[in-house]
Amino acid sequence: MTGGARAVASACGLREDVASHLVMLSVGYASNDPQQVLSLPQARSFWYQWFMATPRGERALREEGEAFARQMWDTWSPPGWYAERDFQEAAQAFSGPDWVAVVLHYYRHRWGFVAGKPRYGAAEQRLLPAPRLALPTLVLHGGADACTHPDGSRGREHYFSGRYQRLVLESVGHFPQREAAAQVADAILRFCADD
Repeated sequence: MTGGARAVASACGLREDVASHLVMLSVGYASNDPQQVLSLPQARSFWYQWFMATPRGERALREEGEAFARQMWDTWSPPGWYAERDFQEAAQAFSGPDWVAVVLHYYRHRWGFVAGKPRYGAAEQRLLPAPRLALPTLVLHGGADACTHPDGSRGREHYFSGRYQRLVLESVGHFPQREAAAQVADAILRFCADD
């Protein structure tokens, strides 16, 4: 998930010794800035993030959370990438007591529609602009990702003083760890073994 990749990259930006390597899936580094420039195709793909900043979007997530999530799963990757049982297993989280609030706050905060918690203000300021990272970093991005376009992770090398590699996985969508698990695991193991 891109939120997880952004979170771990932020942790690495705040503290050098937090990890030995960084692996990011389906997102480029330095993509947390609410003022970032997006291509028109990327803006179109992020419709749901801004929709959730509206009362109507909040209502849709509260009243039809499972259908909302299924639409994302059905459109972010090539057809047939998941089994129904996998979706149903993931959907159990959608009934959690804080799921809607967490999802709404995540996207609203990401785009500057709501403030973050004051205790994290200093950390947020240290992350904008994104700091340069020294740890070895691997970015794996699906070539058929219809949520976060692969172009969004291209050209980010200047953010890294350490070893950096970006691999685009052809015919893979937004969930490479599920769609191409063996290929992803192999790429991670090879990358980490090279040090």
